[in-house]
Amino acid sequence: MRKLFLFITLLATFVACSKSEDGAENNNPNNKQIRVKVQDGWWIENQDQYIREDIQDVFGDYLVSIKREADWYTIILSEDYTKLDMIIWGVVECVIDEGITIIGDGAIKRGDLLERITLPKSLKLIGNDAFWGCEELAKITIPDNVTFIGREAFGNCANLRNVTIGSRVSEIGTAAFWQTSEDLTIYCKPHIPPMQRESFYPAENLKIYVPYESVDLYKSSWSQYSDVIEGANL
Repeated sequence: MRKLFLFITLLATFVACSKSEDGAENNNPNNKQIRVKVQDGWWIENQDQYIREDIQDVFGDYLVSIKREADWYTIILSEDYTKLDMIIWGVVECVIDEGITIIGDGAIKRGDLLERITLPKSLKLIGNDAFWGCEELAKITIPDNVTFIGREAFGNCANLRNVTIGSRVSEIGTAAFWQTSEDLTIYCKPHIPPMQRESFYPAENLKIYVPYESVDLYKSSWSQYSDVIEGANL
């Protein structure tokens, strides 16, 4: 009986140690993770509590745990979470873990303070209006596994000036990169020009770099941008 009691005590201790700050188990290696740095909301009373409640509202039943280190929050999500539909308030930097495959329509529209974001290699689709209005975002690298960029996905990102489009993108929606910086530079890696419908803002200093061997193909397919297309090692 004494040995059984000791075993149960040790088991309870192990389970307790495997739980996160909010009491949820967090030892599944297949769980997803999103790290966000939030703006210092000095004007908000109990900001930490506000952010935690916002995280709970945004991720709901998918939420496993929340960890905080200074201004950074690590959001642990269940293994079946694959589509990001919304981000929390006040994010200035975001790192999305592998396993997320879709950024849904309007998902980052609350990110008007967002300055930097790292997208996972697992990402395959960026929805309509996904980053619309992220006016502080200056640079975006779209991973090679993405095949589709939605309509106005990066519309009204007024400070966006450096875009790398992954090698497997086959379609770019209408006005996907519209109302961006006047110094917009696009690095488009696909060897076959993606289907596009006036996707790029005709900025004063727009430049589009494509693989050297595909320059003529791009100038033919993207005739409205032929004057600003140049070859590069991508």
